[in-house]
Amino acid sequence: MSFRHVALMGRAGSGKDSAAARLVSRYQFVRVAFADPLKESALRLDPIVGAEGTSHGALPNRLSDVVKRYGWDRAKNSYPVVRRTLQNLGETVRADDADFWLRMALDKVATADRWSLPVVVSDVRYANEADALRTRNTIMVGSS
Repeated sequence: MSFRHVALMGRAGSGKDSAAARLVSRYQFVRVAFADPLKESALRLDPIVGAEGTSHGALPNRLSDVVKRYGWDRAKNSYPVVRRTLQNLGETVRADDADFWLRMALDKVATADRWSLPVVVSDVRYANEADALRTRNTIMVGSS
């Protein structure tokens, strides 16, 4: 069996995003991440994730400001509430519809298929995600 797409699994910080970026830049893969629509939703909520002291008192830091300033990875590491917000939002939606985030990603995979483009999925975490991708000509690659 030949595989058209690649799905990356592994712990946070194991290099999945770096590997995906290399496939995109060297081999013109399309990057898909289950977390992208989750992050977009969190940005639309734009909760207060911290405060910054100034000479005029504490000013609230909104998620959008923190992400703009530091990027997602540093924001999650520097502001624990950012990671908790993403986890809580993701799990709350999954509790009502286990395949919600999956469908959003599979729509992107289907679009790439229509254009005969290979896909790299950079953040497979759940069995339903892996199962759905396997049925779409995807090889699963683990990193540690």
